[in-house]
Amino acid sequence: MPKTENPKPKTVPYPTPAHAEADRLLTEAAAAKSARVRAEADLAGELARLKELSPFWEALEANYLQELAREAEAAARIKAFEAEQKWDLFDPPTTAPHSIKVELPAGELFYSLEAHVIRPKKVNVLAAVEEYAALEILGVGDYQGFAEVVKISKSLNWDALQYWPPERLQLVGTDKRAKETYSFELREEG
Repeated sequence: MPKTENPKPKTVPYPTPAHAEADRLLTEAAAAKSARVRAEADLAGELARLKELSPFWEALEANYLQELAREAEAAARIKAFEAEQKWDLFDPPTTAPHSIKVELPAGELFYSLEAHVIRPKKVNVLAAVEEYAALEILGVGDYQGFAEVVKISKSLNWDALQYWPPERLQLVGTDKRAKETYSFELREEG
């Protein structure tokens, strides 16, 4: 009979202390989530009795809210730790776009680096884009695409600028900069 693979990750010594701490934080977040799920189940089970003015309802609701807050706090600590220890956990590249996933026994850590358009405070990007849009409308030069990023309400479509090449962004006084995001995923309880 062929041997099936164990779906659980193997216990591997951690490459750095940051990986060990991140795994501990993931385990803590999983415990908080599990407690919150149990509190939700207790709360739902007691809902029918609430209609009969159950004396336990207030305590269950308070417990649920406490577990919900504990879970949110654990998630915030993981994200803060990921940001603080990004070099030990991910060894992130300096160019965007990039995504990294680190698998640990208690879950996965995710890092992504994406380019986003900077909204400068001292440069009126809208005015610069309007100048080139006017040239586009007149058919002077090769300025296609400038008019389409200007919203009729006289605001700049920053989402559309996201797809512009750096040369065009610099032409209107802005640029792209890397933006880091962090996330995590907990292992499902077996």
